[in-house]
Amino acid sequence: MENAVAFVNAFLADEFAAQKSVSFERNYDLVTDKVRKVDAYFRLASGISSGIGRPKFLPETMLNRLRNQGDRMEQRRLFVMVQHEQPDMGRLFRCVLSGGTIGANDNFAESLWLGNLGDGLQILTRLAVCVTCNSTGLHRGEKCPDCGASGWLHRGGVRIPDPGRLSEVGRFIAPVDPVQKEIYDAMGEVAPS
Repeated sequence: MENAVAFVNAFLADEFAAQKSVSFERNYDLVTDKVRKVDAYFRLASGISSGIGRPKFLPETMLNRLRNQGDRMEQRRLFVMVQHEQPDMGRLFRCVLSGGTIGANDNFAESLWLGNLGDGLQILTRLAVCVTCNSTGLHRGEKCPDCGASGWLHRGGVRIPDPGRLSEVGRFIAPVDPVQKEIYDAMGEVAPS
């Protein structure tokens, strides 16, 4: 798990640098270099990427808007990482991350699945927290209609219906939201070998 945590922390630092570059860097080639560095973390064959970027030519009003957004950014946080042993895909890691803007950086926003499918560790899947059920899977006492009770919405990449046996859990920081804190506390009941 140590390598996966280091991978995610490097990704978060490079992602933040690329986002800041999009907001503040005038040299488009430097922006593109930082975005490519972040996209290298993703298994692009799975159809996902960072989604970070900007057009080469922007009017000053748009650049000012980007600067205002950049002023509200913080590097995202890693809440928890859960390691699974999947029979067909090998060792998989699920990490739960914050949102990355001031005021939205203390709670779950995204979950990534990492794995090594032959090209080294890469991000395989992106999931967004379901805002309808706040990642509980329930809405008004029923199965959430938006996420199908998973608590997460698939944003791209490999679908992982069965992650396999849970083998290790790393907790780093708890979310502030009390509902998400309960989910955080319940994550990672390690099954006996």
